[in-house]
Amino acid sequence: MGCRPSMGSSMQPITPLWEAAEATSVKLRAYAQRQRLMILINLLHGELSVHQLDDATHIGQPALSQQLAMLRSAQLVDSRREAKHVIYSLANDEVRNCVKQIETMFFTA
Repeated sequence: MGCRPSMGSSMQPITPLWEAAEATSVKLRAYAQRQRLMILINLLHGELSVHQLDDATHIGQPALSQQLAMLRSAQLVDSRREAKHVIYSLANDEVRNCVKQIETMFFTA
């Protein structure tokens, strides 16, 4: 078991709760960005190519590629190659449910 710095001078053991909270905060940071949210909301409605995502979000190719890489790294999206195109989708039902909740809470009037 690893240790994490505490407020005092000694190191405290990392607990399973601390590890889960850290992993959760990393994943939540992936959601907490405007461009990534736009990508995720669009993918909620089905698979899209990079070109389709760019048309839907108007993010621009370089920034879109950067944000898609971040979402892949956070395991929020999957990608597959289809001929010359890369197709993106939400990674799993857990991500789909989270994005649905975000859409319901913040994107509906």
